[in-house]
Amino acid sequence: MGAPLTQAQSWFAKRWNDLSGVDQAFIEQSIARERKTRARARRVQILIYVLLVGIIFGLIGVINEAYVKEQVNWYWTMRPYRVANVDPYVLSADAERAKCGQPSHSAFRWRCWFLEHPWCGLSQGSLPNGRECWPCRR
Repeated sequence: MGAPLTQAQSWFAKRWNDLSGVDQAFIEQSIARERKTRARARRVQILIYVLLVGIIFGLIGVINEAYVKEQVNWYWTMRPYRVANVDPYVLSADAERAKCGQPSHSAFRWRCWFLEHPWCGLSQGSLPNGRECWPCRR
């Protein structure tokens, strides 16, 4: 109804009182029908774009399937386990350094030594107890 509807809409706006009740009702129904048609076309267009984007992401996911599986495993399985069972027992860097001054068993002494000499380059490959430092072993 393109051009006649446009003309009717202009008459509807300018000459509302000159039109008969039947014509006014017809123009109002035509305007409502046109709005519904445009809204439906907009919804169909949005649906098509959503499907297109979904297909593109699906293809990218198929191409990178191993990476996606690895990330899903990390976020759904490994990370929650780590947060629940490991993180409560991990000390911050400041707490680790503070523990170095305290006398404790050998594992803490090794940890403190590695905090002081992180790359083992300062001790030329040997630890305080005479053993070689494994990262710097030649």
